[in-house]
Amino acid sequence: MSGGRGDGRSIKEKTVLVDVGDNRTRKAADVIANVEKEVGEGTVLACVPKSGNSYELTLTDTDALDLIVDTGFKVNDSNFKPRAIFSRDKVVSFFNVSHYVPDSEIREKLQEFGVTLKSPIKRKMHPGTDVANGTRYVVVRFSLNDKSLPYTLKLSTGVSSFEYIRVVHDEQKRVCTQCFETSHVYANCPDNICYKCKRFGHLARACQTPPCETCHKVLSYCRCEPVWNRGRNENETTNDDTENDINANNSENETNSDIPEHETNTEHQENDSMNENEAEDEHMDGANGDDDNMEQSDDDDDNTAKSDGDDDTIEESDADDDAKDEQFDENAKKDNDVIVSDENKCLVLIMMN
Repeated sequence: MSGGRGDGRSIKEKTVLVDVGDNRTRKAADVIANVEKEVGEGTVLACVPKSGNSYELTLTDTDALDLIVDTGFKVNDSNFKPRAIFSRDKVVSFFNVSHYVPDSEIREKLQEFGVTLKSPIKRKMHPGTDVANGTRYVVVRFSLNDKSLPYTLKLSTGVSSFEYIRVVHDEQKRVCTQCFETSHVYANCPDNICYKCKRFGHLARACQTPPCETCHKVLSYCRCEPVWNRGRNENETTNDDTENDINANNSENETNSDIPEHETNTEHQENDSMNENEAEDEHMDGANGDDDNMEQSDDDDDNTAKSDGDDDTIEESDADDDAKDEQFDENAKKDNDVIVSDENKCLVLIMMN
């Protein structure tokens, strides 16, 4: 037979309790012999009589314990069914389940928890009738890691509809309905996400993040644009600007001081060469300027000669004008003398009359 001591379960998990009616008339030797007859010799580690009418049997093998629990044993034509003290098999009851919810929905939900169904799902009836009262029960076997189901399960009742039903079994513990761990409850599950601050580990009712100061909404629904320096007075802002300017100047000075000496000498050399080039350019510009001056003086002489010729021409035209004026004056004088003589004649005639 496979297995041995301590193969995954403690000694307590390998112990069964059997009711023999009267442990004073049912000898321990008879119980041990018939149990080993069913599951194998040497599988019983201890047989301890308990008060009343029972024996406590501790076995060496897990398979032997499961077998004796399932088949039982016989002593003097009397059948006995041991019961495991710490059994992984438990009867799970579901209360107030709607009649139209199929058994397959419960079966699939139990398989999600990693339990194995050891019996078909049965329905309880109202006393004396064949009318179901909404309670269903089934025998399941828990895995080594999972030992309890949550107090409620969410079952689908149709398209986009659910209902929560109550779940009860022996040695039941509080289980997180989110991750199905027994170390915490749903409200403290680390997989929860807060809809206010969008952080994990708590629900919205336990969120301590303050709302927005402008719109007074939670941060996940806040659409306010960020305003820098909000709530600060002008003096603090001015001080910050002054500090930033000082820091900028210090950084520039540090940058200049960090320039190596050979780079500075290189810059001086470049400046000297630039100055020499500029001096040569100025010299060339001066020479070009002398040539331009000489050309300009020649042009001036030509212009002067031209102007002298023009002056002679102007003088000749002025002389002609003067001659014309003198001739005009003489003609005017003659005309004036004629007019005067005519006037004298008229005067004489008037006086004679």
